[in-house]
Amino acid sequence: MNVQNRFRRAFLLVSIVILALTLTIPSKAGQIKAQPRKETTDKPARRQRTAPTYADVSYGPSNANKLDFWQVNSRKPAPLLVFIHGGGFRGGSKNSIPPELLTKCLEAGIACASIDYRLSGEAIYPAQMHDSARAIQFIRSKAAAWNIDLKRVAAGGGSAGSGISQWLGFHDNLASPTSDDPIARQSTRLTAVLALNMQSTYDPRQIKNIVPGNAYNHPALKQLFGLPQNWNWLEAQIDE
Repeated sequence: MNVQNRFRRAFLLVSIVILALTLTIPSKAGQIKAQPRKETTDKPARRQRTAPTYADVSYGPSNANKLDFWQVNSRKPAPLLVFIHGGGFRGGSKNSIPPELLTKCLEAGIACASIDYRLSGEAIYPAQMHDSARAIQFIRSKAAAWNIDLKRVAAGGGSAGSGISQWLGFHDNLASPTSDDPIARQSTRLTAVLALNMQSTYDPRQIKNIVPGNAYNHPALKQLFGLPQNWNWLEAQIDE
């Protein structure tokens, strides 16, 4: 099985776990009736992505701050999965949301969003994390209009997207309750994190200790932190 197929199957398996969780939550919220979406092909292996309800919605000041949103037909507020794409922080796009994952979620009554964020060629760390947090806040601000359950918001993705999701999951709430910006007053907290093909740290010192070879010196890490490509982590004096 190639890497792409393993990645897709892993997404499907984890999505099944998410669906099971939504169905076992003790309340009437678990009684949401899903409305299956029709696909343009009957062959799951070659599914086309369902068109979003809202496409290229701006959630922040940068041109890169765009998201697609898929609303489900539900009488009660629906749980939400926010997909954050991978690409080493220097590539990728919101269009990479796996069609199989999207379809499974929509059929189960789970709303979906897929976001773009500033890549490391435009802005260095932690811009990617902050953009994703802003996207979460923006979507929460649309909860009434988009019929979202604020108590069931998950984020996930692969590689860099997985790392961002983990960062959001463990970080303190970035909400600013007294802000003049109503979006900034929204919570960034997550109910669940879908972490696949994930790096547990982006600290080169830690990577050197736990990953064999030269991974700690990867060009993507240098670009993420705004360092020249000839930078040598071993020779650099890094404050603890």
